[in-house]
Amino acid sequence: MAVNTNLTMEYYLQQDHSSNPKKSGKYYGKIRKRQGLNLDGLCKHIASHGSLYTEDVVTGVMKKAKSCIIELVSAGAPVKIDGLGTFYPSMISRGAESEDKYEVAKHIKGIRLRFLPEGGKDPEMSLNSKMFLKRIHLQRVARYEQPEEEGGEG
Repeated sequence: MAVNTNLTMEYYLQQDHSSNPKKSGKYYGKIRKRQGLNLDGLCKHIASHGSLYTEDVVTGVMKKAKSCIIELVSAGAPVKIDGLGTFYPSMISRGAESEDKYEVAKHIKGIRLRFLPEGGKDPEMSLNSKMFLKRIHLQRVARYEQPEEEGGEG
């Protein structure tokens, strides 16, 4: 299967105004963000691609997948979705002087649900930054417009 080169990502240029002398005054590319999709919007989008499954079936599967991913990752089991990547947990923790002085409430600051994109040298499967760049067409837009609030359409 050939790489889909019909994927277009829009970007704009933004001048850096920070106090960092190495960056200040230079222009950097930024992705133009569009309206996001919630789960129902994503399911509607999937169903619109001529799927054999109706929108309600896709929605049911996605909602079950979401709850199962949360359940498994909460138990410490990474979940790999081939061709997309892996969801896994990580912990933000402070150090304690010794094991017996370690207290959950005091030393654990948070738990994160993280995502690692699929990697590899095959451009069909890889979503790492360099391979993803090869899969898309970048199109410059003149100015940045703030995306609308997250919604179901798109």
